[in-house]
Amino acid sequence: MPAPDFDPRLLSEVQCICEQGRWRVVVTYAGQRYTFGTWLDYEGAHHACSASAVTKALSSPLKRDMRRLEEAPRPARQEAQVSPLVGTDTRHRHHREQFWDFVRNQAEPRYRAALTRLLGVWEEANQAYYGGVLVPPIILLAEPSNPRRLGDCSPISGWGAESQIRIRPSLLAGTHPNVREGNHDPEGLFRFVADVLLHEQIHQWQQEVTGQREESYHGHGPRFCAKCNEIGAALGLAQVIVKTRPQVPMTGHCSEWPYTARPFSYYLGAVTHLGGVDPGPQRQRRTIVPANGDIIKHD
Repeated sequence: MPAPDFDPRLLSEVQCICEQGRWRVVVTYAGQRYTFGTWLDYEGAHHACSASAVTKALSSPLKRDMRRLEEAPRPARQEAQVSPLVGTDTRHRHHREQFWDFVRNQAEPRYRAALTRLLGVWEEANQAYYGGVLVPPIILLAEPSNPRRLGDCSPISGWGAESQIRIRPSLLAGTHPNVREGNHDPEGLFRFVADVLLHEQIHQWQQEVTGQREESYHGHGPRFCAKCNEIGAALGLAQVIVKTRPQVPMTGHCSEWPYTARPFSYYLGAVTHLGGVDPGPQRQRRTIVPANGDIIKHD
């Protein structure tokens, strides 16, 4: 229970700040600044900004005295230069905004329509699953770095800007092997491409927010898998596992999420083969049974 002297009306500001690679929560209460907690990633600090956590931290006058920073509030040291995202300064944010201004107003019509709609998918997911903390990346209909990947997410683009997601354009064109033999339903093709984007958005979150890229798992480790299942639970999808774990019956790998977790009918007949995104060099033939019972073979 909060101490009797705690008054939530005196709480005027809650911030997450990063200093020397560690995140802290800083609050302004009754005209004074206090700090609590230390985290290695933004996600942990963000969760600590909840009303209950802040109330608990400020509930003891003794703790407030111990955590007091100074007599008068001042701006967070990095707030003017750096966004809440690790390594994303205002120059790169401005560049991304310029990119999307161009897409909306000057891009060729077919690119404008597809990319603008994909941005809508990204923004909806950002609000629903990431608390709105992500900054829109540069999204390209372009070939990924690996010929077997459907998409990829790079911390740096080919021209030095931060955060680039590439999605293979042949998926929308209906010429990729995964969709070539399908019915070319435009909505089904877009649903598949949107799922590629949802997958890559988790990589962006790892690169810019948590800083835990799980490179030893080729980006698809336990933390990536946990985020897949967190979002999948909200979407009503079957759970997936980390690829290095023994195969569980009727369970797909997170490296192929959300494709193998979707009912096969979700893509409206446009998808005929579900290949993995970023399969790695030792991919072997196996059979995965999705939630609806359709058998999909992977090479």
